[in-house]
Amino acid sequence: MASPGWYQDPEDATWQQYFDGQRWTGDRRPADPPAPPPVTPPPAPVTPSYPTQQWDQPQWGQPAPQQWGQPPAPQQPAPPQWGQPAPQQWNQPGWAAGPPPQRRNRVPLIIALVVVVVAGLGVGGFFLFKSDSSPSFTFDGQAIDNPDQPLKQAGTTVESLVKARHGAKSDNTRCYYAVPDQPAPDAKKTDIDHFAWCGPVVFIDGAADKQYLRFQLSSQPAKSGKVAVTPSTQPTSDAPEAVPSSTNLKRPDNAHAPSGAGGLKVPPPPAAAPDTLIATDVGKEAVPAAPSTAVIGGVNGGVTVTKLGPVKRYGTGDDARSTPDSHRLIAFQLDGALGNDGTPANLSRSASVSIDGGAARRLPVGNADQYIVVAVPNAAHAVDLVLADSGIRQTLSLLNGKPAASNIKVLARSHRVDTIGRTSNFTFTFSQPVVFPDGSSGSSQTGTLSVPSAQLYYTIPSKHAKASGPGRALLYIDVGYTVKESPGRDFGFEPAMMTFTPSGKGPIRARNVASSGLIYDIFEVPANLTSGTLRISGSFVSTFANTGNKFRTTLAAPITVRVSFPAN
Repeated sequence: MASPGWYQDPEDATWQQYFDGQRWTGDRRPADPPAPPPVTPPPAPVTPSYPTQQWDQPQWGQPAPQQWGQPPAPQQPAPPQWGQPAPQQWNQPGWAAGPPPQRRNRVPLIIALVVVVVAGLGVGGFFLFKSDSSPSFTFDGQAIDNPDQPLKQAGTTVESLVKARHGAKSDNTRCYYAVPDQPAPDAKKTDIDHFAWCGPVVFIDGAADKQYLRFQLSSQPAKSGKVAVTPSTQPTSDAPEAVPSSTNLKRPDNAHAPSGAGGLKVPPPPAAAPDTLIATDVGKEAVPAAPSTAVIGGVNGGVTVTKLGPVKRYGTGDDARSTPDSHRLIAFQLDGALGNDGTPANLSRSASVSIDGGAARRLPVGNADQYIVVAVPNAAHAVDLVLADSGIRQTLSLLNGKPAASNIKVLARSHRVDTIGRTSNFTFTFSQPVVFPDGSSGSSQTGTLSVPSAQLYYTIPSKHAKASGPGRALLYIDVGYTVKESPGRDFGFEPAMMTFTPSGKGPIRARNVASSGLIYDIFEVPANLTSGTLRISGSFVSTFANTGNKFRTTLAAPITVRVSFPAN
């Protein structure tokens, strides 16, 4: 092995690097002007047993010719080559002086020396360098202590990330320092930038042309007088990046980065769990609009299925999952629906999913723009959205969007109010003269009719009224009148005077569900009612308040009011 010492830097003759007898340490210093070689005096003459011959004086820089019986003059060793140990000097242990070898013996001796040097490198230098020379790396001008270690540390993080994120890597995936093509004016050409680049790697939904993770590098002084470099615990971004074209990726072992994508392809998402029920996004998957009848209406609100259909995968990036074996994925979006009184409310948080009549599973809570995705066995015959509200359980198929036949049909309607806005005058006649509240009297009276609106209900809790079945509805037409003789008071028509006839059906008589002395007329109609006619006609009997005698009030001319509701 060569002796420790400073030797010329092969990349810059004005600098020297230190060799410690076993390896190049990376320490550098300015080179001193070269000193002249030492003068070796010729050996003292030896008196031979035969006549002495005379020799010319040796020229400077050339070996003196040998005299009989004298050893050859020692040779000045050349500085070690970069990446190789320095040769030993003739006067070091292990080399014995002797007579000059014959010319025919020189080749075997040189070969033997080369074998010894190469063998020395094979034992001591294999783990340091995999080629004849190892690149130098500096961080802000200072030599890096153990430059392999930061790359190994970042590489361990990359291995964990690829496994955890279901990514892909290759046998050529490793970490590198980045050396700029054009260093800054005040930087060394061995300076690295402040990042380690690790790749190629690719993750789900990644870009094929961006396959390197970047780790921030920091430094601190090391005991060796160099700097210790440490990579960040996580890359600067979850998404791999493209390596800038202005940098070169280098490693202490001289391994080269693979060209292009390194043969890697974007990996598919892993399979979802067979019992998946999740609120998520579906990326680029197209989910069709649900049928307009895909509504479950409840007393306090409801749910409307707006999007419904199968998908092959859901989620994006690391969260993406694909269809599990022997299953299918169904995605749907929900909105609210009208409650019994016409007020909209979204009851999706009270909804659940049941497969083949099994236990209902409550829907997960998500954002308004997310989908609910459920994994369903291919053999399943029924997949139902279930809503339980006010003691009423209703279902809707997630296979075709159809509500169950037992659902409350009127509550699934989105059009239940008709704004009529009708006013008109009418005349009452009395069977005998009457005295009005204002003190006037007469045998007839003029009134003003008002019909502002009509509405469909399933139940009217304040009147303890409810439709007789899921296919029926309660129709309330807000009908009233006023007369000038009783200012500030509204009156209703007696139910015996009111009938409602759905289009194409027979007349339905009104039913008063108000408490005694008041009028609140309703009609029970088909839940799918779209139009009909209210008719007010006939007469009714009343009692005089002061005498107890009876009299009859008759509507002089029938009143008809058209009612209509848009189809769902």
